[in-house]
Amino acid sequence: MNHRISGMVSALLLWPALALAQATGTGTVTGRVVDASGAVLPGVTVTMKSPQALGQFTAVTDTQGVYRITNLPPAAYEARAELTGFQSVVQAVTVRVATTLTIARRVRRAPPTSCSSATPTAPTALAPP
Repeated sequence: MNHRISGMVSALLLWPALALAQATGTGTVTGRVVDASGAVLPGVTVTMKSPQALGQFTAVTDTQGVYRITNLPPAAYEARAELTGFQSVVQAVTVRVATTLTIARRVRRAPPTSCSSATPTAPTALAPP
């Protein structure tokens, strides 16, 4: 009976160490996205993609322009920041075990797109419901 209890106590004491050992096998990328004037940009999609890590990891910036992507396997990644109306920013990033990499990004407004000429038409009236 005492062996069974001591075995359970040992297992409970080792469990946090095992969980921590697994968590240290990954890295974290965090940062802030701002525009050309330095204003923060909420809603930017930040994607980390790597053929070595077999997948992609995504976060969206909060109201302060801050993002955080955790549990990234160590590998070389393509980091991409995208927001409608702004140019995408792409950067090569290497994530290492048990490290937090901070990447600040500055994005610029996308250039206006050219429109083809169109013939204006008179507005049509909506029929009442």
